[in-house]
Amino acid sequence: MGRPLNKKYFGNRNTGSTTTAADNGIGGKGVASVPVTTAGSYTSRPTISFSGNPDLLSGVAPAATITSEVLSAAVSGTQTGTYVVGDLLTITTSDGTATAYVATLTGSAVASVNFTSTGASRGSFQALTAATTTGGSGAGVVLTLTYRAKEVLITDTGSGYTTTVPTTTLANNAGGVVVGTVVMTTPVANTTAVGSGTNPEPAIIAQAYTGSSVKQADIVKQVARDRYKINTSDTSGTPIVATLKSSIATQVGDMTINATDSSTGTYWVTKLTAHKATIVPNTGTLFPLINGKAQQVPWSFSAATNSTVKIDNG
Repeated sequence: MGRPLNKKYFGNRNTGSTTTAADNGIGGKGVASVPVTTAGSYTSRPTISFSGNPDLLSGVAPAATITSEVLSAAVSGTQTGTYVVGDLLTITTSDGTATAYVATLTGSAVASVNFTSTGASRGSFQALTAATTTGGSGAGVVLTLTYRAKEVLITDTGSGYTTTVPTTTLANNAGGVVVGTVVMTTPVANTTAVGSGTNPEPAIIAQAYTGSSVKQADIVKQVARDRYKINTSDTSGTPIVATLKSSIATQVGDMTINATDSSTGTYWVTKLTAHKATIVPNTGTLFPLINGKAQQVPWSFSAATNSTVKIDNG
């Protein structure tokens, strides 16, 4: 068959997730970010979880936490000394610090603070533990904090997502935090480096009949001009050999790779080398059969042109 395709085109160039150092053969995308659209107001931090299984076998589910910042503070305590407007009060917890600006006084005692004036800081907190207050021109002021969501901290990007975009669920959310649609990582073609959870490489997406129906397949290795070792959710991690077909896979051992032209027409790939794809028209008309024979067309993972096709990847 000549030289097989470089493994950089397959999922086994990607490490799988930010918590996995080894190359565990997973392609696809992970979670890049989740925007906070309503910061809310709370004293007990909400938790966030994801729904939606990875598309590829052995894909890793993402994980995240809510990073908090101080929204406001209620003033109490038996105060002594003479506080002045503009004093900066340092708020310390076991997890971080914030700085309050003394905004108003009742006599020489602090009446209110804010976190927006010069020198103030809302801080950044993961665990909302007991706070102590120091600083300023007096002593004894106590600040009871209310927090809001600052950001969603992605602790594990996850991996193995190609078409599925996970959805989020917030629990312990009496404060009304709202988050937006999950943003996925964008696979980037690297030349030599193995991919990672935060910078996954694109991998060929194939479909294969490996059990009772067609499933998305993760290619492990090319073994012949039109045959590949693949995994799907049916193979339980033990690869099987499947053969490229120029039609929908209908029986065990059939697989398809899809190509798309610049007019969104589709083709079945019957042979793939590092530079050329042999393609049979499905809905596409730009590259018809010539005298009954399939054309060989340059391919890439990026947008198709009038002379190239795009191979499904993720």
